[in-house]
Amino acid sequence: MNILELREALVAANISQGAYWLSGGLPVEAYTIGQVGENWEVYYSERGQKAGLQTFTSEPEACTYFFNLITTDKTTLITRREPTAITRALNLLFRRKNN
Repeated sequence: MNILELREALVAANISQGAYWLSGGLPVEAYTIGQVGENWEVYYSERGQKAGLQTFTSEPEACTYFFNLITTDKTTLITRREPTAITRALNLLFRRKNN
């Protein structure tokens, strides 16, 4: 698996886009993967720190580890919410307009 395939797998697994960052660096509160020189790093970026840093020598190994790590954290899943009153009203108006 490479970064592009990882991105597709995360979307298919219903992982919130705000839960991860696929370009390295120190984003705010996100699982992160990035290439540093010849190596790949996987960590949780928190308060400007790389928590749980793991280093890999190959992109497929790092991507597989990242996917397994983030998909076991149930807080990263997108949850369906009940429509708000505004959403229900807009849907009703849209239906009436198209009838």
